[in-house]
Amino acid sequence: FSFLEFLYFFVSSGINAEYGDLGGPDKNCTFSPGDTAPGAAMCKFPVSMGPCGPFLTAEYSFFIPPQNLTETSEWILQHRGIYDVYIHPNSGCETNDHTKWYTFSGTKWEIDASVFSCDYPGCIPQS
Repeated sequence: FSFLEFLYFFVSSGINAEYGDLGGPDKNCTFSPGDTAPGAAMCKFPVSMGPCGPFLTAEYSFFIPPQNLTETSEWILQHRGIYDVYIHPNSGCETNDHTKWYTFSGTKWEIDASVFSCDYPGCIPQS
């Protein structure tokens, strides 16, 4: 079990260098659908400058182990500036993780939940 934190932004606003350095250059995540953790400590994913997967705008995301959730969430919420923040768990149930068990700070962006499945062990969709 783990968490992902996302910064949403309009491409025209770009991404602040403060966030670009978060996690260090050697801390890039490798992650596959259905994984609940990338097998590493806190890491970052490449910046997506346009719609990608369920996300309908540019985004920058970070893998957060459970033991770091409080500290990193407090930091990102205090320093989000012009960005909107979306935090969701990685339980293995993509549908519920992204549509039921999340939190937003700032503008709540729509996501395309049709790309998710719930065919992982222990996943029971909630309506």
